[in-house]
Amino acid sequence: LGLTLDLPVPSPDFFVYSQGLGFHYPPGALAPDGAGDFFILLPFDRLGSLVKPGVLEAYRLGGGTKG
Repeated sequence: LGLTLDLPVPSPDFFVYSQGLGFHYPPGALAPDGAGDFFILLPFDRLGSLVKPGVLEAYRLGGGTKG
């Protein structure tokens, strides 16, 4: 993955929301079942160099051109 640690493994259950990307982990995936669902939210403005230049603007995401 290129991260310091390979945990948690990126969830295949991800979504795009108005402010960024989200990853969902069901109960038991990151913590005991009783902790419930976990959502990790990654705002577009924190993606930095992880996204090719112009991609967010092309899809009108993360401060790109609004129309």
